[in-house]
Amino acid sequence: GFADLHIHSIHSKDGTCSVRGILKYVAEKTDLDVIAITDHDTVDGVHEAMDLAGEYGIEVVPGSEVSTAEGHLLALFIQKPIRSGLSLIDTIELIGEQDGICIAAHPMARGTNSLQFPVIYKALRHPGANKIFLGIESFNGGFVYTRTNPYVDALALAVPIAQVGNSDAHILEAIGQ
Repeated sequence: GFADLHIHSIHSKDGTCSVRGILKYVAEKTDLDVIAITDHDTVDGVHEAMDLAGEYGIEVVPGSEVSTAEGHLLALFIQKPIRSGLSLIDTIELIGEQDGICIAAHPMARGTNSLQFPVIYKALRHPGANKIFLGIESFNGGFVYTRTNPYVDALALAVPIAQVGNSDAHILEAIGQ
């Protein structure tokens, strides 16, 4: 099946969609089987999404887009929020304490707090971090970030972690892009 692991709801300051609206849209308008609600620095919409997911036949991965000191990081399979502003390594360790995994969100994107490749390389050399930091968003469907996708995709080939593509949707029509 297909997954989109980077979707924002109204629980993000820049999200426009209710959780129920997201699930309804995904069920009716996409071929996605799995989604992650990854609001900025919160898990407020996650529990609602997980409670409603069965109604729509969709699997929901609990998550958050965490603002680390070095850039944004998708934290997946977490139940509690991770405090923003911490170092990347401290954030990764806190995600691991919740048995979660993480993915670099929109690396190298201009105009936002994005991880740069030297920081990613350094984190992957940290003992234990490479068991939690498992992916890089080598394709981001967000309207602002698509310019950097070719560069990220090329650089991601040299990184020993999974490459993923996500929508970074803030509006319904962007989900699954």
